[in-house]
Amino acid sequence: MIKKVSMIIVLLIAISGVCFAETSSIICEDNSADSVTYTVCETTASPFGRLGKAFSKHVDTAGNAHYWIRLALGGENYMYYQMKLIIDGAEYTLQEEKEPFKYQVASTSRMIMFCNRPGARNYYQVPQEVVEKIKTAQKITMIYRTQQSKDEEKSWNSSMIRKSQEIINADYKSNSKYHHG
Repeated sequence: MIKKVSMIIVLLIAISGVCFAETSSIICEDNSADSVTYTVCETTASPFGRLGKAFSKHVDTAGNAHYWIRLALGGENYMYYQMKLIIDGAEYTLQEEKEPFKYQVASTSRMIMFCNRPGARNYYQVPQEVVEKIKTAQKITMIYRTQQSKDEEKSWNSSMIRKSQEIINADYKSNSKYHHG
């Protein structure tokens, strides 16, 4: 009997994990007459609330691009100034953007649901070295820290990885393929 109950509990946990994970389609928004931002978001359950994570690329007509990851955690009021990405076993430390205004301006409407709720929101710069690793990644895990936890670990699902890779390869002219205007 205990074995059956244990199996049911494990099954329910597995099902609920799937139910609380959602990856968006790629969103493209105009930032100006000559620049756009591409974003893919994933929302998952966390012991401290719902975690929204987004990978974004801002690119202009000249091909200048920069990348960031946005984390938003409802019910939490603090996120550590660093996060780690483990890409196919290699670890990279990302730094929080100290002046996030440029990212907030380029943030997509998909993440607005986290803007009006209390909680922590951080933007982490993604250096080109890490972008190059994401291009061919098979597995990505991020480790972040909050006031209530130490080293919370979340893996990106295959859809989030695939769509992030697609964003990396997109240029300004790709906007008509993704535009959600």
